[in-house]
Amino acid sequence: MNTRVLYSLFLLVCCFAGSGLQAQQFAQRSHADMQDLEPDVEAASVIQPGEFIEEKIRKGLLIRVEVSKTSCVVGEPLKVVYKMYSRLNTNSQVMKRPSFTGFSVMEMVDTYDGRPVVEKINGVPYYVNLIRKVQLFPLQEGKFELDAAEVESIVHFVRVNIGEAPSVLDHKVTLRSEPVIIEVKPLPLKGQPDHYSGAVGKYTVKMKGPDTAIHQGELVKVRILVEGSGNINLLTPPEINWPEGVDTADPVVREMVDKYTFPLSGSKVFEYSFAAPDTGNIVIPAASLVYFDPQSQQYKEAVSAPLALTVNPGESAETQQLRANAMKQVDNGGIPKHLYWFGLVVLIIVSWLVFQFSQLRKKKSVEPKIHLPAKVEIPVPEEQLATARESLQTGNMKLFYHEIQHVLWNMAAIRCEIPPSLLNKQNVAARLAMQGVNDSLVQQLLHLLNTCEWALYVPGHEQSDPRNLLDETRLVLEGLQPKA
Repeated sequence: MNTRVLYSLFLLVCCFAGSGLQAQQFAQRSHADMQDLEPDVEAASVIQPGEFIEEKIRKGLLIRVEVSKTSCVVGEPLKVVYKMYSRLNTNSQVMKRPSFTGFSVMEMVDTYDGRPVVEKINGVPYYVNLIRKVQLFPLQEGKFELDAAEVESIVHFVRVNIGEAPSVLDHKVTLRSEPVIIEVKPLPLKGQPDHYSGAVGKYTVKMKGPDTAIHQGELVKVRILVEGSGNINLLTPPEINWPEGVDTADPVVREMVDKYTFPLSGSKVFEYSFAAPDTGNIVIPAASLVYFDPQSQQYKEAVSAPLALTVNPGESAETQQLRANAMKQVDNGGIPKHLYWFGLVVLIIVSWLVFQFSQLRKKKSVEPKIHLPAKVEIPVPEEQLATARESLQTGNMKLFYHEIQHVLWNMAAIRCEIPPSLLNKQNVAARLAMQGVNDSLVQQLLHLLNTCEWALYVPGHEQSDPRNLLDETRLVLEGLQPKA
């Protein structure tokens, strides 16, 4: 309606300017172009005599799943985008965002804010809302059906009846995306090197040593830089044969990737530290990373240049300066005052520990031994879910998802015997696998935890029927009950 008003005003101004016919033709073209750029939802939502609601919805409201490919190898990145297309007057709500079992997932957007863009299908413009956009990295071979997205919409129609006033009609519809099958093939065994570790994509490897001179006994840091594109988030350290006398610990890993590009690109740094051995020259052999190139269907190897280091005798200027400062402080004031305070604090702590130990021995000598139960009795799932069920009945959805999350983590901690400081999804999955728990049950547990996190921490996110979530949680709790 605003477009028509602007169009009329523009036409009047052009007519008064003295170029009536040409201005009118230009305005008509401009108005037509504007209608062509954006869908006219008001006109599309009118049901004329002889038209049917189902046909209107079929043509004007749909969910599409776009995948970069439907066949790949283990570790090869895939881009998957779920979109909702609409050219009708609707109020829509995402009921279920898809999850992806069997894949490592990298989100390609920061938030799903619901702001539409305009796209065309066969020349027809639609408003498009993004439901989910991710990069997937297959973790195992097999055929996988991508989870469906569900959107519930209220479509506002205007029905035109011959001889009667138009009537307003609201129609509720639930859309579900069509199934998409991804076939994940195993990596070829032909030509696969023995030291291949799962890298897929295209990479280069560089090795860099310290920028300053190295002196005997000082800490040396060597960085291995891997750059490229592919499953860079899953890369393990390149292979390197350290020379004799160089003893390194596990590297510190830093990852810098651009999650908005496909395939995932960026760099990964593996930083090793070791104490400089005897003086002289050290040659660190080249670091190598074997990767599978999906385009050429071949295994390739990225190799860095070797690194030559020279260990100088004596101490560096920085170490000498630190030593001089320490000696100067001792000469000026003897033992620093803060050391006295430190000794006093240590003395107090030791005295307190001795006192507590003596009291404990006395208590043990007079008190009978108390036999604690072998294990804590775990309530049945129905009791554990009582608060969640009550929250669902009262409509307190935030408390509902919080309670579901709480009982799942609590059961995982009891079953896995993991302290709270180490309680995370990776540790829980690994510990349950070691205990022989069925993989489908573990994946269902992780899916429920992810669902609760989305509901609690993603603004505006809605889930499907919470009653199904409650039933699935009860089944997982029953499956995780420790066996007698």
